[in-house]
Amino acid sequence: MTPGAPIPAYAQGPSRFRYPLAALILLGAAVSFYGLSCRLAAEYYRYRANVVLESGHSGLAAQALRQAIGLMPRDGGMHKALASIYDRMGQSVVFKRQNRMWAKKAKAAFAEAFRLNPLDAEAAIGLARAESRLEQFQRAFDPGRAPGPYDARPYFKSALALRPNGIPFHFALIQHLDRISNAKESGEAVERLCRIYPAAYDTLRKAPYWKAETRAAAARGLRKAIDSGIDPRTAHFSLSAIAVEEGQWDLAATHYEEALEHQSRAPGSAQNIKLGGFYLRQNRLGPAQERFLDSLAGSRTMEKDLTPIYQAYVQSGHAEDFNPFYDRARQRFSLPPGTDILLARSHLAAKQYGPARRLLETRSAEKPTPRAWYWLARIAEAEKDWDRMELAIQKATVLDPGNVEYRKIFLRLLMRQGKYRTAETQLDWLIGSAQAPSAALFHERAQLRYRQERYAEAASDWQAAARLEPRRADFWAHAGEAATKQGDWRRAEEYYRRAVNVSPKNSRYQEQLRRLQGAG
Repeated sequence: MTPGAPIPAYAQGPSRFRYPLAALILLGAAVSFYGLSCRLAAEYYRYRANVVLESGHSGLAAQALRQAIGLMPRDGGMHKALASIYDRMGQSVVFKRQNRMWAKKAKAAFAEAFRLNPLDAEAAIGLARAESRLEQFQRAFDPGRAPGPYDARPYFKSALALRPNGIPFHFALIQHLDRISNAKESGEAVERLCRIYPAAYDTLRKAPYWKAETRAAAARGLRKAIDSGIDPRTAHFSLSAIAVEEGQWDLAATHYEEALEHQSRAPGSAQNIKLGGFYLRQNRLGPAQERFLDSLAGSRTMEKDLTPIYQAYVQSGHAEDFNPFYDRARQRFSLPPGTDILLARSHLAAKQYGPARRLLETRSAEKPTPRAWYWLARIAEAEKDWDRMELAIQKATVLDPGNVEYRKIFLRLLMRQGKYRTAETQLDWLIGSAQAPSAALFHERAQLRYRQERYAEAASDWQAAARLEPRRADFWAHAGEAATKQGDWRRAEEYYRRAVNVSPKNSRYQEQLRRLQGAG
């Protein structure tokens, strides 16, 4: 280097860049620290929102999330969480008057969350549900302009495009289409759902929108599921159930048999009983009997399983055919004691009262049981032999004094025979042993006492009934009538005034009240 020449920048050493470089590092650290601090603060607010939300404070939770969004405005998850809180507030009884406003806020927040993350299926379905609620409000508040500016179907389409097998998404769409009475698209949605998820039938059939058209769409989807090899066992079971709804017993049996073919294990007891019941409906008595015997062969609760078999015979109109089945079962298995009552019941169902009575009388002579005496009472009732019925149901009650069913039958019989004092004893027991006070029982005892001209006690019972069901104006009116019979005009007027307060449009109560006020 020439002496006296200027020193090049690259040769001046690090001192020249030291301060700018340090400044850049500090600036970068500050920016990173600020971003990290914003993230930490936002997460704190999100945590706080979750805590207060668990305590039921939706408003405070929304406020905390808004603070979080102020720090992290591009976090789609924050917007989605806020939208969910708005949606929750919009379905709350507390905020009932503002529900439409909350639905709008929920839609806006879900829309922002979906804009920030177009792959977020949960944000998409939240947006669809919020729009659906707004469409529902529009139809309710301004039916002339329905559906107005709202249409949730494109939002549902976006959500299902992201999650085509999202079962809750499909259910939400079907519910929406039913609300807007779009039968065509609703049927298509049901068909799609049942094709991809045959088990959906169990939920669909319990829905308020389940009707013939829905059932037909479900059947189409289930058949497509079978063709595609999607859970054929469940699909066949579901098609069998649909056939039962439509009374197509041949089809019900065919699909049930197909379903059993698609399971790895042998048919269980309940499955054999069900298929046997289908055979009975087809009048195929031999195959039905074989299925029932198979069900008992693997049964650990034979007495319990015999009851649905008996019911299958009765419900299919083959009560008399239970007898030969029972004989074969008794020859093949060691049936537990007490199952012969089912045989007696089959005779009763077939109106063969003599054989039913003789069977139960023989059993009761050997070993009296309350159930046997109960069915003897039912046979006597069918034959209109009230004395024999009274004796039988009384014996059943003595053997099982805590049985409410026996007591009620005994009570009705005593009332029929005009044996009011004995009937009142039964009513006293029923009222005293009831798990919760019953207005109906007090009303029944009041009527009984009124018939005996025990008006003060009758009025007292009707007061008790009215206290339990204060919106029943007739209880107060009955109490007023009983008080009138006593000549207690003051109490009668009070009771009728209560009746009028509950039912102000009842002209008879109003007329009675005017008469009593005039008498006073």
